[in-house]
Parts: sequence; structure tokens; C-alpha cells
Amino acid sequence: MQVTVEYHPMETGHHSTSLAVHCDRDEDTHTRLLGKAKDFNIGLDKYSLEFDKTYLTLSSYRTMVIHNRTNITAQFQWKAFATEAEEHPQKIRLSLNLSWPPQEIARLL
Repeated sequence: MQVTVEYHPMETGHHSTSLAVHCDRDEDTHTRLLGKAKDFNIGLDKYSLEFDKTYLTLSSYRTMVIHNRTNITAQFQWKAFATEAEEHPQKIRLSLNLSWPPQEIARLL
């Protein structure tokens, strides 16, 4: 049996946890997972952009560059908040305002 475990740390440093896999034959396998998250020299050429005024039929665009000064392939995404700690309360507040079903709220947590 092959098991894939993804590691998405929210902060730098050493991380560890246990993993238990329960098989159909009532066998349990236990192991310890260890990970280390580092800060790398990856950044933007600009930390803010100012756009020209736009109207319904007019668009505006700007270009920014992501500089990766490492030999590691980086994955990124745009977020409205700088940290998970800032984003989490907003997700809760918005989900309650939208009256989402409980299972959708639980998925966000």
C-alpha cells in the first residue's frame, strides 16, 4: 500500500507528529513524521502597486516579478491576509454571515 502525506507548514522551524494507518486486516501501523520549514530568499520586485483609475469599459494592468534566488521550485498564491492567524477569523465571520451549512464551516476550520 502506498500512502502520500503532504506537508504545508504555516511557520518556519521543526515540526513533528504521529501517523497511524489502519488497514482492512485490523492491522495498525504507526510512524513518526518529521519536517523542517525554512525561509528562502524569494520575494517580489515591488511590494505595492498603484493602478490608474478605471471605468466599466476601461481596464488597467501592472506587472510585478517574483524573484526566486534559490534552486528550489516555489509555489505561491495571492492571499488577502499576511498570515493564517489573520485569515482564520475572517473565514469564520464570513461563513457565519453567509449562513453556510455546518459541514462547510467545519471544512474551513
